[in-house]
Amino acid sequence: MSTTRRPPDRASQLAAVTAAPPSVTDIPPPTATTGLESRFDERALRWGRRLLVFLGYCLATVIMTWPWVTRLGSTIPPGGDPLLQVWISRWVQHALATDPLNLYNTNAFYPLQYTLAYSDSNIPAGIMAAPIYLLTGNAILANNLLVLGTFVLAGCGIYALVGLLAGNRAVAFVAGLAYAFLPYRFAHIWHLNQLGHAWTPWAIFALVLLIQRQRWRYAVAFGLLFAVQVLTSFYVGFQIAFAIAIALLVAVVAEPRARSLRFLGQLVAAGALALAIILPLAWPYVLVRDQQGLERTLWEAEQYQATPASYLRVQSGNRFWNWLTVKKGGEDTLFPGGLVTVGAIVGLIGFRRRPAVSVAALALLLFGVVLSLGPTWRPGPDGGVPLPYRFLFDHFPFFKAMRVPARFGALALLALVILAGCGAAWAWERLCRRFPGPPRLAVGAGLTAALAVLVMVELFTQVRLATPDTSAEIAATYRWLAAQPDRDPIIEFPAQTDDVNAATMMYWSTFHWKPIVGGYSGFVPRAHDELIQAFTGELKRPDGSVAKNVSYPRADNIGLLQTLGVRYIVLHEYGYKREDLATIIDQLEATGVVEKVDDFGEAIVYTLNPATEPPLPIEIDLYAPSLAVAGEFWEPAFVARNVSPRQELFFIERPLTLTTTWRDASGKVVRSDSLPLALPAVLPPGDLFCSARACPTAPGATLPETGPESPRLYPEKPGSYTIELAVIGGVKQRRTIPVEVVAAPPDAGADGLPLALVDVTLAGDQIAPGTALDLTMNWETRRALPEDYTLFAQLIGPDGQVWGQYDALAGWTGHYASAWRPGERVSLPWSVPLKADAPPGTYRLLVGMYRRTPTGVERLPFAYPDGDATEYWAGEVVVP
Repeated sequence: MSTTRRPPDRASQLAAVTAAPPSVTDIPPPTATTGLESRFDERALRWGRRLLVFLGYCLATVIMTWPWVTRLGSTIPPGGDPLLQVWISRWVQHALATDPLNLYNTNAFYPLQYTLAYSDSNIPAGIMAAPIYLLTGNAILANNLLVLGTFVLAGCGIYALVGLLAGNRAVAFVAGLAYAFLPYRFAHIWHLNQLGHAWTPWAIFALVLLIQRQRWRYAVAFGLLFAVQVLTSFYVGFQIAFAIAIALLVAVVAEPRARSLRFLGQLVAAGALALAIILPLAWPYVLVRDQQGLERTLWEAEQYQATPASYLRVQSGNRFWNWLTVKKGGEDTLFPGGLVTVGAIVGLIGFRRRPAVSVAALALLLFGVVLSLGPTWRPGPDGGVPLPYRFLFDHFPFFKAMRVPARFGALALLALVILAGCGAAWAWERLCRRFPGPPRLAVGAGLTAALAVLVMVELFTQVRLATPDTSAEIAATYRWLAAQPDRDPIIEFPAQTDDVNAATMMYWSTFHWKPIVGGYSGFVPRAHDELIQAFTGELKRPDGSVAKNVSYPRADNIGLLQTLGVRYIVLHEYGYKREDLATIIDQLEATGVVEKVDDFGEAIVYTLNPATEPPLPIEIDLYAPSLAVAGEFWEPAFVARNVSPRQELFFIERPLTLTTTWRDASGKVVRSDSLPLALPAVLPPGDLFCSARACPTAPGATLPETGPESPRLYPEKPGSYTIELAVIGGVKQRRTIPVEVVAAPPDAGADGLPLALVDVTLAGDQIAPGTALDLTMNWETRRALPEDYTLFAQLIGPDGQVWGQYDALAGWTGHYASAWRPGERVSLPWSVPLKADAPPGTYRLLVGMYRRTPTGVERLPFAYPDGDATEYWAGEVVVP
């Protein structure tokens, strides 16, 4: 007699728990009991089993990370990221206990705001680490226990999820081992936030329970777990959002309960709960993106994208599989392990047993692999082939905040583990029929133990460890700072932003919580990096030799610290050669604005006196061509002028933005644009000539090329307009300029003088010695110039001597004289400094143009209101 196998009904397709045959641990106890006793015994058995699973993963974690567990209080993985994670946890605890409304305004990167948003804030980890820190007082121990805890959390999560989907707890336990100790997790063992993807299987587990049972407690659990995952890492937050979307799409098709109004209402409520938690804590990231430019470039994404070879890559500490590829480790360590690979293949072969789970896992696998390959397939000179990540990068702003596409490979690894679990369960279902009764239990237990050992053997990776110096000698400096009653800012030298020393300074700042100028994070604003680099330069030694790239305070940059309001300067001996430290100390003390507090052996502490006078303001002159030809490139420009004899801080808290507002003849606004300005945060003395595209440090520097794809920043319709240029941010400056938009370039004159000086306007009729005369020259182009010319303006004293002069290329960066078109009017603000010892009397202003030749200079004839010449007396001023 033959029998026909009935296919599983649709209700069991998403998670075939009840339809699956019993696993090793599913065999019921042989004795019968009363109902109450049975429920009690079942509950005790269930919790006892969970406890054993938990302890099993704890033991596996100790073995797989040995001997780290013996030194948890003093060692960490090498690099700056582990110390950054320690500091983040401590800051979250400190801020929540003292000033929760300023959670994101940390003590690092002074004086910038929302600096916790420069990395994943990982608020859940900070909260979970708080009891450990309160009990031990050891922040490193608390962080390390959290790191190890993520292995247990990940294993238990997959155990719960695969057990639910495959109906086999023995298989689920092995799958949990495979997921917990993926090579990818060892590659990120210093990234506590990335290890936080251990929450992902728990959130999916809650979603599956919500679909199956539709109880409100599961909706609450799903919303909370989703929020915890996002707040642990926004990288992983994007990953889990895609995983949840794929799971829901498959569930809607395969599971009728997923289409019910009850489920829809519960899902909306879970989403509302998650958003209520996430949005207030995500808003600072939006502010950082807008104010500090928290965006990655396409080039950065291409540097950190995975390749097909990445899925064979392990850490160098993995002896079992390190022969697979030449390159070891890195962000793209995405090998899933041999047993997981085989299990996933088996899962695809047996996909009919659990079709909905298989389809969802396969979709997640493909999705994760494709996104991990980044924006471009084989990027090169020809640009390569765009991939789906490129579309997301171009159209979803938060994708520009992510630097490492390879991390999306974690989705593929999760999918492979789920497929492998389903494959192993399907294989056992077929195999167990051959072993009736008690032999089945023995065979199942033996297979489970063998697979568990094999997984641990093939995935074992030696963890590299480092021991940060937390000796009493190092701590003495920070304990002294903590004892000071003020909250004044600190800067430590050498000052860097991209090395372990910067992260070490952040760790030690947890002793005093005073603001520190330094900082280390996943994102460092350009302004802060330029500020730190302003302290790096050459050091001239007493013997005449020069040391390159030395970070130290000195006369030409000490004013920057006074402008910031820095109170304490800490010099670390470890950062300098012994023979250089004495020279640095001499130069610092020679500034006359510091006082030595104490020498703590490893570090010397100084206090910095406030500046006696405020810094001189930075001046900005705005320019724009008065003629725009339709279809051709046109852009405004500006000159930033530092009249101080030393470096000055231009902006720090918010980058500058240039807004352009076009009005037609009736005053109606017809176009407006906002452009970020690439101005340096620290200006050297003198003038800096810039265009809207770039900010070279010298006149005549090469600008980025323009082409048909370059933006057109003017109205398309020809006519007469005015453009209002406004700089906002660290400084404010406005200027309105008339601009004519024409359909075609005007005809160039065949003869005559190429330029005419229309008029010169002086800012005043008096000027004091040591100041500058501001003026504006309006030029008209009559014929194209073959080359650029230099414009000069001189102040000639009553004695006939030159007492003030300023020479620079006529025009501005990107629009010097050779770019002026016939018919165009060019308005040039100018500033002529007058010597401090200039005698009193009437001074005459002389202006003109010249070009340099191999034998000297050649003056350019030009027209002026009363005639023509090679120079023009433009006005007079009185020096009292």
